[in-house]
Amino acid sequence: MFNNFEAIKLLVKQGYDLNQKDEDGDTPLLCTLHDKRKGPENCAAIVHYLLSQGADPRCRNKYGYTPAGLAMSVGFDLFKTLLSRCKDDERVLKDCWFKLSDNSVARIDEDFARFVELLLAEGVHVDTRDSRGNTLYFRCLGNETRMSILRDHRADPSVVNNDGENALFSLLQSAWKRSDYHQRAERLIADGIDPLSRDGRGNTLLHMAAGDWKDDARHIEWLLGLGIPLTAVNNKGETPLHVYSRAGKSNSSGFVPQGGPGTVSVDENLHFLDAVGTNAEDAYEILDNNGLGVVHVAAMTSEPELTKWVEAGADLGLLTKDSQNVLHLACRARRPGILCQILSHHSPDNVDINHKDNLGLTPLHVACLSGQVESVALLLKHRADIHAQGPWNMTALHFCAHFPLEQGIWDSQILQAWIRGPPRGPLRPGSQGHQSPDPWYLAPSYGVKKPTVRGAPNPQVAAIAKLLIKAGSDVAAPDENGSTALDVALRDGCAEFVELFASDEELLQKATTPTEISRITRRASGDLEHPNQKMRAHLALARPRSGLPNLRVSQNTLDEVRESPHRYLDLLTIDDAAELINEAFEAEPSRASHYSLLKDLLKPAKLAIAEKTPQLVNYYSSDASARGYIEKSREAGDRYYDLPALTTLQMACQAPECNLETLRFLVEMVGVDVNARSACHDGDRYSRNVEIVPGGTALHVLASAKYYWKVEGLRYLLEHGAEVDALDEKGRSALHIAAGKNMDSSSGHDSRSVWGAAATRVLLDHGGDPNLLDKFGLSPVCKASATPQAMQELLARGANPTLGKRLPLFEVIFDQNLAALELLLDNGVDVNSVDETRRALEIHYTLKTDRKLYAVICAAFATKLNHGFKDLMPLLRTLVVHGADLYVPLNEEETAVHFLFEFPELPVQNELLSEPCVSRIDFSRRDQRGRTVLMASSAAPHLGDGRRDNSNTLVRILGHGGDATLVDNGGKSALHHLLMNEHPNDDTIVEFINREEVRPTLLLRDNDGYTPLHYALRFLRPEICELLLSKGANILEADPTGRTALHHIANQINRTRRPSPSVLEQDLPADYPEQCLALWNRFLAQAGSINAVDNEGNTPLHLYLLSDIRARKFYPDDDPRSEEPCHLQLYHELFPPTSGVDVLAVNKEGETMLHVTARRQARYGQEKDHDKKVFVALVAKGLDPLREDKKGRSALDVASACEKEDIVGAFGRA
Repeated sequence: MFNNFEAIKLLVKQGYDLNQKDEDGDTPLLCTLHDKRKGPENCAAIVHYLLSQGADPRCRNKYGYTPAGLAMSVGFDLFKTLLSRCKDDERVLKDCWFKLSDNSVARIDEDFARFVELLLAEGVHVDTRDSRGNTLYFRCLGNETRMSILRDHRADPSVVNNDGENALFSLLQSAWKRSDYHQRAERLIADGIDPLSRDGRGNTLLHMAAGDWKDDARHIEWLLGLGIPLTAVNNKGETPLHVYSRAGKSNSSGFVPQGGPGTVSVDENLHFLDAVGTNAEDAYEILDNNGLGVVHVAAMTSEPELTKWVEAGADLGLLTKDSQNVLHLACRARRPGILCQILSHHSPDNVDINHKDNLGLTPLHVACLSGQVESVALLLKHRADIHAQGPWNMTALHFCAHFPLEQGIWDSQILQAWIRGPPRGPLRPGSQGHQSPDPWYLAPSYGVKKPTVRGAPNPQVAAIAKLLIKAGSDVAAPDENGSTALDVALRDGCAEFVELFASDEELLQKATTPTEISRITRRASGDLEHPNQKMRAHLALARPRSGLPNLRVSQNTLDEVRESPHRYLDLLTIDDAAELINEAFEAEPSRASHYSLLKDLLKPAKLAIAEKTPQLVNYYSSDASARGYIEKSREAGDRYYDLPALTTLQMACQAPECNLETLRFLVEMVGVDVNARSACHDGDRYSRNVEIVPGGTALHVLASAKYYWKVEGLRYLLEHGAEVDALDEKGRSALHIAAGKNMDSSSGHDSRSVWGAAATRVLLDHGGDPNLLDKFGLSPVCKASATPQAMQELLARGANPTLGKRLPLFEVIFDQNLAALELLLDNGVDVNSVDETRRALEIHYTLKTDRKLYAVICAAFATKLNHGFKDLMPLLRTLVVHGADLYVPLNEEETAVHFLFEFPELPVQNELLSEPCVSRIDFSRRDQRGRTVLMASSAAPHLGDGRRDNSNTLVRILGHGGDATLVDNGGKSALHHLLMNEHPNDDTIVEFINREEVRPTLLLRDNDGYTPLHYALRFLRPEICELLLSKGANILEADPTGRTALHHIANQINRTRRPSPSVLEQDLPADYPEQCLALWNRFLAQAGSINAVDNEGNTPLHLYLLSDIRARKFYPDDDPRSEEPCHLQLYHELFPPTSGVDVLAVNKEGETMLHVTARRQARYGQEKDHDKKVFVALVAKGLDPLREDKKGRSALDVASACEKEDIVGAFGRA
């Protein structure tokens, strides 16, 4: 509507209000500027008309758009007109000024300087600030052209914004490519920006990079090279290491806020701490304003990161400002897995398990207070003092009873801001989760939705109390105020703790036995009445209350809870949940939902319920039950069900959080079979007709070791009878899995466990066979291709590195793991091993000829998906240094070194031409075809590809002594091979030809009689041909096929693209036809014949008519000839009436120009009647369509045979 000028005029004549606004605040003027579909000229005409009719140029819609601002994307002149109507409006001027940084605004780049000059002339200051204090220069940091223009107008590069950030900070936080950052930053530093400066929050550039660029360790190295200290602290007292620790990382690299699996990408060879190196040692001891060091942050958040800090030299014994150690912190953060890691894996001598902080709390006190039974069990196992007293003489039992207070703090961390609750503390990083405000029962049907209630019962409290009592804690011990733990539980409302005593009369009697302190307290208060009855009344009322009576009021409600107990477990008491589950199980033991429910029960928080549902726990504890689950699901017609089907023990082993107590319960209390196997499909997991076969045991589940506790789980099961070499459905032992890599479901990349080596060690300690082969003939060493630490363990225990169908050496090369490769070579693996399991075509699609795949050949191709050469080249270098035979024959035609210089991509040649490889190469040595390395490299399809490397490989070889004058068995020099290669760019060839070493070969004929010029014409390169002609080549000399320069030009002049090593094809220069025409005319000027015939009798015109169609027009659109078929367009240039071309010529087959036009193969994108128009034009020149060739066929016969019915129809033959 708003680009229809005539309609707008009619509306204005009807009295339409030009300043009326729509719901977005747009006037007709703004709408016109928004809608530019009919071009800037039409838009400008409408705008001028609206302004002349009274439209307000100062209007602004509700999004802040103004006519002047929108006009910037239409054109400079229109913008200038609108700006002149509101140049006294500083707000408009400022809006337009900062709109210059908007990359989405059309045409800004070409007019940027004019816009800047106009706005500066209207009074805008070049260093005007936006609301954040950024100048336009800041906002243009991604565009060097704009930055240069602003500098020319004296923009100050050194200004800082409201946050105290200079241009280096702003550039660091931008979305531009990281690869450009160093170059741009160096320019800013050269302009005087101080790289050591800090922003308003005290951050250095390293602080910012540690948070935003944490995965780019090489960038961290670059920043350290600027002299930024790792010990610098910001206003929060944080070093860059603190920032890194709290920033987290993606799943694929192993660090997730609030934990995450202990897995890292197999490709993560350079960790953040590897980048900072020894520079970080002094920073480890620095505490932030919360009194925490980096090791403390890791102890509360991440298992793998804590390991990295410890390996880098951080002291686990470092205390916080209030004297807490890492055990206190892991317990407070509710991270029993990290606690297990510290106690069992690191076992630090300087971390006292009974150390008291400034308040007198030991780690055991904190663990009891936090309500994590696994933490308490781990501490007791490692001999934590059960009798240690905390503040006010409280025992561990007292702290357990205080659990509701601690939980209240956790709950308060996720309260809405309007509650004005307490500030979030640093010691409970897992408490800051997000809770959806929407009712859970209105959520989408997919997934399991559960009600969440703050302060829900925690069955772990009772379990902790039982552990403490079993360990000897005195239930009647009073605190300083004379209160027992039970008194505390009654006061704080810890119903689970109360229930433990209320349901055990003997225990209750012990807890309520008056002590000397309590007698003194009562005597002093004058209360002589025994308090036991009052306590019992309180106890009865404080017990958890059953919800079953309420549920049984409505059968529908009861059925809902009974059928989906997993959904309501957090709302049910332990006894209620157990009763409902047992009822449902007894009614239908094989119901599939019981299987899913059991997974929920076999976790620390629900273990108390599992203890009361023994029938369900036992039901799925055998091989047969796992198989029965699949069979039942198939019978029920379920499309999706869990595979493999796990046993009870395997479900417990699958838990991400530490679950050792559940394992102990199942093995020691229930007595499950530790060697029971899962059930799975034999083949396609989605097929319903395949056989159900036994899978792995619980060891296989634990062996993935994604979390450290699983290493301890392995140790526990092995000590309780697990068969260390049990095999799964793929013939793998647990050792195969522990040492190997796994697919990360979130990233789709291979990942390895941080604890893989530890798990491997445990399995080997218990007799695991390091030389078992799976069903695919692979050994654990082969599986360890991405985990060198695990491989080292295996090799140290007698693993054979050459065992198996596929040698581990080739799997290591596939994974690009240098450390693993060095291990194998140091352990005697033959550096000249051959991969017998693959063909050459499998390592690269271009290798269609069979070759022996030696290790050095495999190391030249990045065969792993989404992997390049950066991490592969060190492997190639290592193989060469270790003695890889570069001259070993690959087949009957080539050796390894000649192959390496011809087929792989440029990084391989660059590596070979550098030390320590280059000194091991004899550049005069020939392959079976007599080729030198220089000749092989000349034939390389990636040669001279500027997109990948700017160096000229051939020139470098000459610099290392390569002889350009040598010829192969076919008499071809390197120059012949180079010109036979259609991929290199012309610059590469020109540089080579101009070398003095190449001069003797410029006119050399090979054994077939071809000169370099002949090959330059074959893959027509006009510039190269001209260069060779200037050096003495003869343009009139035909090649051995009889083809002259005109034949080659005629056949290729229509080309617009040629093959490229980087992409499928690359565009030829726009003036390529002109270059060809110049060469064409040079031939004719030297008396060459335009009607010369080749050995088959074809003239250049024959080949021209057979050539491909041209993708671009030769003439401009305003030239009438541009509408002609492409073959007729250039016909006028190549064969003008004065050229003497013989259009009636026939070749040795008797074919006229009409015959070859009729049989020319049609191409994709060709104009529908292209050949018909050419055919008709030739007939008009006197050719007879009925003239027959030597086979008796007319041109129309050929057209009919080639299904060109338009040609046949045009001349009246059906």
